[in-house]
Amino acid sequence: MADLGTAALRFIQLYGPLALLLFTFLETSMLFPFFPSEVVVPAAAALLIVDPISLVVFVGAATVGGTLGAFVLFYAFRGPGSRGLDRLRERIDVSEDATERGR
Repeated sequence: MADLGTAALRFIQLYGPLALLLFTFLETSMLFPFFPSEVVVPAAAALLIVDPISLVVFVGAATVGGTLGAFVLFYAFRGPGSRGLDRLRERIDVSEDATERGR
């Protein structure tokens, strides 16, 4: 787990807010739920926030990534008639019981 954490932080160091946006998107959309954002986001904040402008960029990147990831789940599980995202449903690890409870 430490190697994965180190790799995530190096990725954020290299690509900055874009990496944060991508990470929050993948984590929120449950396409890559292996590393919780509670671990990466505070460390990314320590690396990326150096002044008020970088704080605004950081919050914006995390917000956009999380919102887009939530929309992916919304459209993937909006009902049996949804088209085009059936392949995505196979990659997201959510049981049918959990899906029904969510509806």
